[in-house]
Amino acid sequence: MNSSSVKSHLAFFILFLFLFFRVGVASAADFLDPENAFILRAELGANRTVVLHWDIAKGYKLYRDMVKVSVEQGSAEIRDPVLPAGISVTDPTTNETLAIYHDGVTVEVPLVKADGEFILKAEYQGCAEDGLCYPPVTRLFTVNPGQPGILKDAGGTSGFVEESAPLPAVAPSRPEVAPVDREASLAKATLEGGSLWKISLIFLVFGLLLSFTPCILPMIPILSSI
Repeated sequence: MNSSSVKSHLAFFILFLFLFFRVGVASAADFLDPENAFILRAELGANRTVVLHWDIAKGYKLYRDMVKVSVEQGSAEIRDPVLPAGISVTDPTTNETLAIYHDGVTVEVPLVKADGEFILKAEYQGCAEDGLCYPPVTRLFTVNPGQPGILKDAGGTSGFVEESAPLPAVAPSRPEVAPVDREASLAKATLEGGSLWKISLIFLVFGLLLSFTPCILPMIPILSSI
C-alpha cells in the first residue's frame, strides 16, 4: 500500500470516528425537557387543600424523596405534603432502595392557616429511564385562600431549559464556501507533503473543530476532498 493510499484511509477513518462521536452526542437531544417530562399542575380545592399533580411522560420517573413543598413568601402555614408510597426500586450504583413515581402522581398539601395571598414553592427531581437525570426543578405558585381553582404560576422557575427569544429577520445572503475550500486545500497539502506527526496534528485540529460544530455537514468536504 503506497503512502497516498495510507493517508487517504487515515482521513476517512478519522472522519468515521468523529461522525460516530457526533451521533452519540446528538442522541441526547431525544430526551424531553423537564417541563415536558414532568408536567405539573396546581389547584386549590374547596377544602383549603393545595393539590399538585404531575403528569409523567412514558420512560421517565419522579423521585418521591425529592418532592418538597414549602411556603416561599407570605404569612401562611401548611402541613407536610401527603405523598403516595410510590414504587420501590434499588439504585444500581448505591444499592439504596428508592421510591419513584411513573405515569403520574397527585400530592395533597393541607393549609393550616393563611393570612391572605402567599407564594407556594414546589421542588422535585426526576430522571429518564435511559439514564439522563435532570437537575432539581423549582416552581412557584400564587395561592389566594379565598379563591379556589387553578393556581397561577408566580414566575420563579429553575431547572427549565428556556427558549431563547426569536432572532430578528435577516436578509438571505449567498453562502460562503471559501473557508471550506481553504481548509480543504490546507488538509490536502498537508497530506501530500507533511510528515506523519504533522498529519496527525492537523487532523486533531479538524477533529476538535468537528466536535464543536453544531452541524457537521460543512466540515465533511474538508475530508472528502482529500
